[in-house]
Amino acid sequence: MNLVLGAIYGYDWEKVKHFVISLRKHYGGKIAFIVDMGVITNIELMNHLNEYNVICHLYDTQLSSNHEIQNNRFELYSDLIETNYPDVENIFITDVRDVIFQDDPFAYGLNTDLEFYFEPATFAECPCNSWWIKTMCGEEVFQEMKDRGIVCCGTIMGTRKGLLKYLEVFRQEFQNMRDSGRVFIGGEDTVAHNRLIYTNRVPGVLAIKHNGRGAVSTLEHQKIFKFDEQGRYLNDDGKPTPVIHQWDRKKDYFDLFNKIALE
Repeated sequence: MNLVLGAIYGYDWEKVKHFVISLRKHYGGKIAFIVDMGVITNIELMNHLNEYNVICHLYDTQLSSNHEIQNNRFELYSDLIETNYPDVENIFITDVRDVIFQDDPFAYGLNTDLEFYFEPATFAECPCNSWWIKTMCGEEVFQEMKDRGIVCCGTIMGTRKGLLKYLEVFRQEFQNMRDSGRVFIGGEDTVAHNRLIYTNRVPGVLAIKHNGRGAVSTLEHQKIFKFDEQGRYLNDDGKPTPVIHQWDRKKDYFDLFNKIALE
């Protein structure tokens, strides 16, 4: 049994329909979202989520800024998995608003404890990620990291055991960041994720897959696109990439990805 897990704090149906509709076309397993009261009381949204058999877990905490759920979700995931999903084998934790599916996310299988996914850029090549590292870790750490590939924290796959071990390390890294007095400004999840990877603190056996070579392709920095006759974005092996992340950031292909998700 597999689980796809995300957070839709403050979202409406327009923000989640591409994810839910496209996922259910290819995947019959469990889907669960962390939600707030705004979701629970949105009748249209809840009707759709019930229609597509999506489980909702209420997190009714007032946040001071929208990016807080990006951080808090990692601290909630492990508790949810431990308490509610003792029987799942593999788990895919993922962003929701900018993710669509062309196949079952577990279609390629999982041969390691954890599977992460590169973005096709280094830290030096991405102004946003560069700023996060410099602001939160300083220039010295940025110089260490600048030529390394960005590993996206928005899509992570793992065995239940492997993911729970990682989430515990991740939670501790966040606590260390808080204890240091850092002001959280956004991007903390990416910084923590990559610092754990590049300082060899990720427990278990880890694989990091490039675009075109695994379950996920992250598209903001992608330069080469290959499609089949049906308009599906392809991996290097000629198969449709199961998960497309950041699909809505590529304006030249927006209509095509929108069609793939909803039709």
